Amino acid sequence: MSALTQNMNYLQPTNFKVVIDHSKFGNLEFFAQRLIHPGVSINSPSVPFKRIQTITLPGDTLTFEDLSMDILVDENLNTYIEVFNLIQNMVTENYESPMAKSSKTGSAMDITVTITSSHNNVVKTIRYIDCVATSIGTILLEATSETSPVITFPVTFRVGYYEIK
Repeated sequence: MSALTQNMNYLQPTNFKVVIDHSKFGNLEFFAQRLIHPGVSINSPSVPFKRIQTITLPGDTLTFEDLSMDILVDENLNTYIEVFNLIQNMVTENYESPMAKSSKTGSAMDITVTITSSHNNVVKTIRYIDCVATSIGTILLEATSETSPVITFPVTFRVGYYEIK
């Protein structure tokens, strides 16, 4: 029997935990409310061939989309301040080559997402490698909110590579 027919339980959207391997993100792993897994594509070159249409060849380069998370905002804004400080520090540091900056300041980090089963057992681990925070989204404060009482803000990371185990 194949693995597909042995386990007919579907992935639940709430069965995940985020761990960010960076000392400046102590609060985010506890407050990640939503995660949008990045897509991946292959750049396929087209080659002209005699008087026929171009021929598309298999690509040799993977392109990863951005990783996005919605983070819960605590009343002291600690989660927001962590991300803001990291992005601000990346911009205000003295200019160095990207490789020297990454290794020296630790601006690139790994992010691990653990997927659990319906019985809360770890079934898969996704490791996003060499991630860099690239943007912080808006926080909406409104006195007449009829939506969820939970306030979140989006954070986007550029991903160097990811692996699923």
